[in-house]
This record gives sequence, C-alpha cells and structure tokens, in this order.
Amino acid sequence: MFINFETVENIRDLGGIKTSDGHTIVSKRLLRSSELHNLSKRELDILKHKYDLRVVIDFRSTRSTITRKDNIDDSIKYMHMVVLHFLETNTYGTEIKVSPDEFFIDIYRSLAISPEAIATYRNFFRVVLAQEEGCLLYHCRSGKDRTGIATTLLLHALGVDKRSIYQEHFLTNEVMRPLYEQKLRELDPHDIDSINFYHALYIAKKEYIDEYYRAIEEKYGSIDSYLREQIGVSDKEIDILRARYLENNY
Repeated sequence: MFINFETVENIRDLGGIKTSDGHTIVSKRLLRSSELHNLSKRELDILKHKYDLRVVIDFRSTRSTITRKDNIDDSIKYMHMVVLHFLETNTYGTEIKVSPDEFFIDIYRSLAISPEAIATYRNFFRVVLAQEEGCLLYHCRSGKDRTGIATTLLLHALGVDKRSIYQEHFLTNEVMRPLYEQKLRELDPHDIDSINFYHALYIAKKEYIDEYYRAIEEKYGSIDSYLREQIGVSDKEIDILRARYLENNY
C-alpha cells in the first residue's frame, strides 16, 4: 500500500499483502521506499508517531548517503548496508559496452550470487528478526532494485507466493513510469541510447527479476534452500518472522 507523501515518491507499507496460507502481513511494521533526503519534517513526524518508525536501513552507495543524507533524526536508528560495491564507483555510461538491459540483468544476477550481496541481505534479515516492536523502513535510491530484492526475499520468507511477489515488485512502476515519461520530455527524441538507458533505470522489468530467480535456481536449486543456506534464515527463524509480522485471517 502506497503512503501518500509529497517528498518520497516510492514509499509503501507491506502491510495487507496476503500469504499463500491465509495470513496477512501486519501494517505499520515493514516499509520500503526510495531515498529519504527530501523527507519533510511533517512526514518524518508521521513516520515516527503514526508508524512508530524505529530503524532505517539504507542500501545506497556511500557517496549517496553523504551527498543526499536521509533526513531523519537521532530518535531513529540508522544503518547503512552497501549491497554491491561495484555500484559505488560504476554507473552505466560510455565505458560500459553492453546494452542498458544487459547491464541491469547482470546487476540482478549479482544481487543473487555475489558474496557481498548475500552477506548484506543476511545482515538485513538479522535486523528484521531483531525488530520486536515498532516499524522498520529500508530503502535504496529509487526503491526499485536493491530494495526490490530485499522485499522479494522477505515476502518469500513470510510465505507470499511468487505471483504476488511479482505484483508487489511492479507496483514501483506506478510511480516510476510518470517520472520516466517526464524524463523523456527532457531528452532528444532521436537519442535512442539515452531513452533506452532511462527506461532501464526507471522501470521495473520482468526480465530483470526473472534473471534473479534464474540465477538462484541455477546455482542453489531453489529460493528456499538459498534462504536457508546462503542468507542463513533457519526454519525456526522463518517461524519467528511469521509470528511477528503476520496476522491470522481466520
């Protein structure tokens, strides 16, 4: 469910998402978003008082955390977790010869199998498991890729089926597509390379997340074994997550 903020385009509550066994994720406990550097005081107060925000996890590059620092206060625990150090110093540009889609598909494969990405998402789950009360928010720059994969893993652990995970992932396009269309108006219509790049940058695409699942299944067999053996979430911890973040609909 999107939260109607003026300063954060892509912020939503995982609450209300249904699991395959008849439960619903509890509202006001797990938020995903784009970056918070423009967050207004009014909206910060909403997060603190309406949602009881306690922890923010920032998946952005180190440079972004400095030049566009999250506009939160010391009452909220802030944690910076770099997912791929490659993205610290490399962005798509003239030095990269593959197409934008190939570039992002490679990023999604890296998000699945890179040891540093696995270690970061393992740490992410440690924090989620430790969050007994209040709300946790996690984000990257646009809330699309690094945040999207954290959400994919978390929803799977909570028992949400793959179809629903994909549906939630593509909600990002409801806010990103208008931003992309606005960007198009600024571009030369004959500059196909830039148009293709910004389409890949702004739009969540099925082939990207398909590659994520494919990479996991090829190397680890299944996302269930991946969660247990690579991310390090035990069956007992799955039960803890579901007891903490799900409500029974019966």
